Order: sequence, then structure tokens, then C-alpha cells
Amino acid sequence: MSITTVGPIFNSPHGKTRQWGISLSLFDENDALVHAAGRAPEDIDVPGGYYAAYTTCSGYTGMKVTVSVPTIVQSGKNLGKKNATNALTQAYKDILSKYKNKIKYGYTIEEIAAPQQLAGLPFPMALQT
Repeated sequence: MSITTVGPIFNSPHGKTRQWGISLSLFDENDALVHAAGRAPEDIDVPGGYYAAYTTCSGYTGMKVTVSVPTIVQSGKNLGKKNATNALTQAYKDILSKYKNKIKYGYTIEEIAAPQQLAGLPFPMALQT
């Protein structure tokens, strides 16, 4: 069970619809999954020794989905500063960055319908010059 899941989002560059999604999970120091679904990552207090992990899922719609090896975030950034993040908040920022990058390069929230084949119609003739 993950804390949050972003996606799926869709892209259709070559006529086949591709989907992509990403999930974020929190683990304690004993590698046990921490159940905190329904709460925003910023609202979860993360004790020392806890770490976050995220995995991406991608593939063509209706085909096998590939799940990536988990990316582990063991600590936050800017520790000791006003804008410090913990492991969970940093992992959440990472997955949002990946999501925004996919949207920037053509993925959409709505599933894209594959182009319909025009069965029975002849191929159009090329213009002759």
C-alpha cells in the first residue's frame, strides 16, 4: 500500500497508447511499510530512521506493465535550515517533478484513443506533378 500514487497519465506517440504512473511508500527502520494512506505527505511526522521509496509503472495500455526498482530516499535536503525537508517530503517533491516532466513532454491525464483503421477504404492516391 502506498501513501500516494500519481497517475496514470497517457501518451500516444506512435499510435499505441502508453501509460505511466508513480507510487510513494514510507518504511520504518525495520523495513516495515508504514500505513498512512489518505494523509498528505507534508502532514506526516517522519521519525529518524524512516525512509521513503518510490516506483514507476509504465507500459502500453492493455499490455504488460513494467515496474521499476524502488528508488530509496533516506534523508531530506537542507537539514538544519528553514526550508529543510524530511525523507518523505523530499521523495514527494521528486515524484511531482517526474510527473510534471512527463506532462511537459506530451503525457496527458485523459487516455488517448488509438486512431481508427479505415477498413475497406482504398489508399488515397498521391498528387502527381
